[in-house]
Amino acid sequence: MFELFNKSETGMLAALILHNENSKDIRENQIKDFKDGKIDILFVYSMLLTGFDAPRLKKLYLGRKIKAHNLLQTLTRVNRPYKDFRIGYVVDFADISAEFDITNRAYFEELNREYDTQSTGENESDVFGSLFISKDEIDGKMQNAIIVLSDFSTDNLEVFSQQIIAVTDREKILDLKNALENIRDIYNIARLLGYTAILEKVDFKRMLKMLVEVSNRLHLLNLQKALTM
Repeated sequence: MFELFNKSETGMLAALILHNENSKDIRENQIKDFKDGKIDILFVYSMLLTGFDAPRLKKLYLGRKIKAHNLLQTLTRVNRPYKDFRIGYVVDFADISAEFDITNRAYFEELNREYDTQSTGENESDVFGSLFISKDEIDGKMQNAIIVLSDFSTDNLEVFSQQIIAVTDREKILDLKNALENIRDIYNIARLLGYTAILEKVDFKRMLKMLVEVSNRLHLLNLQKALTM
């Protein structure tokens, strides 16, 4: 296929990269040429699914199903900022939609267990629709969350706990909980996409402890409201 493509009248060049074809040096040169714009299209099989960072890759064609963590890593290859391109495209010929949903759910639940987050069953956040957002959009979401937190101490957990205990407005606590959940989700997304600059801005482990405190406060306010009805 790639040979026919090279013989076409498109004026573009393609290269084939397989694990059992050519030497490592040849494959590395092909990858470098693609990153430099000397090769336009790469045909790959069981190669470059993970750890391949080429910002100019903005369109990915899938000809076979990919599962589990390899699927997420593969799809995020097109999510790197590049010149004026804000989004990437995935052309799915293999129908990965079901596997995509399963893998996202498993990955998010694993992160929640790892960082000991707790869910109250109310307004549970969902990062699946936000997985392929840009760094600028993540920065915007983070800024909005920080604005909500600006009335509270985020450096001292004891002071923070005292502050939320004094809040009797259920809606204010709910807004605070949503903001902390957004930060948690941003952390999960940033880890997956490799946005290390965002990870260094906030102490996410402290934020998760604050989320537990706020969730407990909201639960108590809900109980008090139910008793008065």
